[in-house]
Amino acid sequence: QISHVHRLCSEYEAASRALSAALDEHRLKHTLPKGGFFAWIDLEVDTQALLLIAERDFDVSFLPGPMCALPGSADTHASFARLCFAYETTEDIVEGVHRLAAARERMLSTAACS
Repeated sequence: QISHVHRLCSEYEAASRALSAALDEHRLKHTLPKGGFFAWIDLEVDTQALLLIAERDFDVSFLPGPMCALPGSADTHASFARLCFAYETTEDIVEGVHRLAAARERMLSTAACS
């Protein structure tokens, strides 16, 4: 059993590192947990609007910050998102971040043209 726990810890650590590296590559501000399976990132756009673009056009999903906020504090978390790294392979995590970054870029470029 102990070897199984060590293997899982190693896999989660690798997934966390892969997520952090992919976020760094796209210059996305983030905080990784000291424990747990979620990263908190600041996408600097309205994440609820971004989610629609990300799911529809880029086949990627995330949890918008306002859905994680305490009652009355959703506005202060509007640009944040929570990403889980516990269930996907490192390759899928990196691909997901690339897709998320592309969705964000599309949203930013569309807003700049308006």
